[in-house]
Amino acid sequence: MGDDALDVTLAWAASTLTHAPRRVLEEDHSDVPVKGLLELAKETLLSGEGLSHMSLPVGVNIPLSNLQFICWGIEQSMLLDQAAQASSTCERFKALAMFAISMYSPFAYIQGRKPFNPLLGETFEFVDIERKFRFYAEQVNHHPPVSVALAEGESWSLHEVVIGQVSGRPKSLRMKPSGTVTVTLLPDGDKYSWEPVETLVKDAGTEQCTVYHEGTMTIQKYGSTDHCNISFHKHTFLRSQHDHEVVVTLWNGDDEQGTVLLEGHWNASLVDDQGHVVWKLNAPSQDAIQSGFGLTEFACGLNEPCHEAETASSASGDATAHTKGQIQGRDEQAGNDDGRSGIARVANNPLGTDSRFRPDQRLYELGQYDEADGCKKALEIAQRDRAEKGIAATPQLFEEAGVDEGSPEWTPRFSDYWKQRRKGTLKSLCRVVDIYSCDVP
Repeated sequence: MGDDALDVTLAWAASTLTHAPRRVLEEDHSDVPVKGLLELAKETLLSGEGLSHMSLPVGVNIPLSNLQFICWGIEQSMLLDQAAQASSTCERFKALAMFAISMYSPFAYIQGRKPFNPLLGETFEFVDIERKFRFYAEQVNHHPPVSVALAEGESWSLHEVVIGQVSGRPKSLRMKPSGTVTVTLLPDGDKYSWEPVETLVKDAGTEQCTVYHEGTMTIQKYGSTDHCNISFHKHTFLRSQHDHEVVVTLWNGDDEQGTVLLEGHWNASLVDDQGHVVWKLNAPSQDAIQSGFGLTEFACGLNEPCHEAETASSASGDATAHTKGQIQGRDEQAGNDDGRSGIARVANNPLGTDSRFRPDQRLYELGQYDEADGCKKALEIAQRDRAEKGIAATPQLFEEAGVDEGSPEWTPRFSDYWKQRRKGTLKSLCRVVDIYSCDVP
């Protein structure tokens, strides 16, 4: 077992825990303001600007960064373990298809809201002791927004590149992400990859909001003609009874006739060719749906506060200091004596660019909506100022490694990331820009 082995990381993370991960958000968010979202989006789009150039009000968000949202998408990582253990091509593709579909589960209950767009240079890391995987991600480009993530389990590794693109109409938004998910299964090293489908959000920001995934996703095995297609039904008014339907078809070798493996709904369950339910959506609790943004217990733990990073600024007008004061003040008023401090402990200090330190997102989670809105705008202004001055953050955890089919390929910069984290030497190897420092209005 090497110094960078998964078991070593899990043991290290377990040794630093002082309490069980949180399972719920502490504030009631049933009254999050969303008024004016559609009007603002419409004005921006009609002006010829893309939504990535618009400072959307925080009410359109959930209190997670897109880097954390990507991690939420692998909540059902046990399906990858199942794929690695499968004894046949058919069973392996079934498990991979169920996992690929489960990556869209977070959309089922968040009512058309979206994660915060990461700032350039933002990072996130997570170690799941229960599911036995480790994860880290970085925002490596701003226009277009590009997120890169690497996750590793006992019998698999996952590399994901997400390139965001959003367009819209007065009453709907359409997300057209590109990029690739690549899964390597151990111990044989077989590789599989697929690209995302489009997502349509109708009546965004309203109680009538509905989310649809549309298109065909192909899971392709490297060096083989074996593949399976996941067909997400396209929403049409005349065939609304088929909304959210998915069909998984296996194409073995050069067979002209595919075999249907799975059918069902991405937001509910899937059945196999014998009619047995083989997958169910991991739904959040009713309380979470009504007042917690629709986050599952797993998702609630992704943004749990942790110790302030060494690079966090302590200037009085700084957004980070402002947020820290909000958290401490709330805990003092609550007489928090349950062993959980407002700045809770997570496997030593991550980089100061970790999403958990993002002040606007933290204020939003605490229910300080106006303050979060002002802080979000200040962070965006500070990011533009850094770009104009030539001191913008640059990727520290991933690096470009050529171009594949017109898209940049991103590979990990460190082959021993988790060893460096455990030894506390990662920060000395990175040029960390204080991306969360700004003047709060």
